[in-house]
Amino acid sequence: MNKFKGKNIWIALVDDWELRGDGSGCVNDLQYNNALKLMELYNRLKIKATFNIEVMQQLAFEKYADDYKEIKEQCDCWIKTIQIMGKKGFDIQLHVHPQWHNAFYNGKSWQLDKKWNITSYPVELIEKFISDSIKYLNSKFKFARIVSFRGCEWGVCCPSNPLFDILEKNGIKVDISVVNGLHFDNEHIKLDYTNLDSPYLPYYPDYDDARKISKRKTGIIEIPTQSYIKDWKFIFKKTLWKLLPNRISSEVNNTKRRPNVNAHHSKGPGSRKFFGAMNSTRHIIMDISNLDIYSMIIGFDIVIKRALKVKNAGIVPLVFVSHTKDLNYDKLWAIEKSIKFIKKKFINNIKFVTMKEIIENIDLVKPVNVKP
Repeated sequence: MNKFKGKNIWIALVDDWELRGDGSGCVNDLQYNNALKLMELYNRLKIKATFNIEVMQQLAFEKYADDYKEIKEQCDCWIKTIQIMGKKGFDIQLHVHPQWHNAFYNGKSWQLDKKWNITSYPVELIEKFISDSIKYLNSKFKFARIVSFRGCEWGVCCPSNPLFDILEKNGIKVDISVVNGLHFDNEHIKLDYTNLDSPYLPYYPDYDDARKISKRKTGIIEIPTQSYIKDWKFIFKKTLWKLLPNRISSEVNNTKRRPNVNAHHSKGPGSRKFFGAMNSTRHIIMDISNLDIYSMIIGFDIVIKRALKVKNAGIVPLVFVSHTKDLNYDKLWAIEKSIKFIKKKFINNIKFVTMKEIIENIDLVKPVNVKP
């Protein structure tokens, strides 16, 4: 008997659709081709997902489209890809890389601002970044309903104001930028998410500090991107998965894999390899485009079981991240095997949804208690 039968775990697979943080890369390769492969994979699995569209890149490209043929081609390819997303039933939401503000193209490469956290900018620029991006998406894509936001490198802190007031004013209902255990201290971004009030469950955020639960009900709900702790239990489980005979380990050992033709995509500043999917010694972010298959399966298992233990929570939304730019054949293979595994194991417990679907049913989500 399934003791968790009747629980409502809603899984949102949310992809950050963008070029590198330093402006490197080609739209056709990192965004168009990889997005098509990811959509094809999700269609095979009969699930829908969300693409977080980074818009400021496109706004910068448009400024140079009349002067450079290669920039114009990438602009058109960017729009074409999102149109395909809409036709295939995928959701698009907002992602903002503020470093594209005043970006300069010298004919060969881009020069971007060094500040990557949107909260590092003046209020008038934050307002412009958000409103211009939403207006652009709404003007180009009739199917768009922009209600969810993620900041560049998860940056919405600290302080989180005036960003949250601006997001709410522009119709944003959910932020998914916070992730437990994340810590950055470099020239691009400084933030510390190592002490969250609610590390895994949705909550009403304090608009001055998104890491804390608000003392009042707010217009935006924070849904943390999922992570889990790399402890001895994880290491033990991973060792067993690798060593003991099972379907996954057998396929990993015996499958003839294609050459990693996209390996060069994961190098340099702005890549997941540069910053790392694990930004502390104890926490692993559920970035499914940058975990090996064992870490992914164990991570899904830990996160879903953790959510199933929550009492009186209504629908429990779980957000998992991926980065299209980092995908290659091996990573797509691992994502497919992992999702097939958890779909079979938790068939009565989980439902794959888009961020738009979560917002449409937000009344069924019960954020953790507001602080007294």
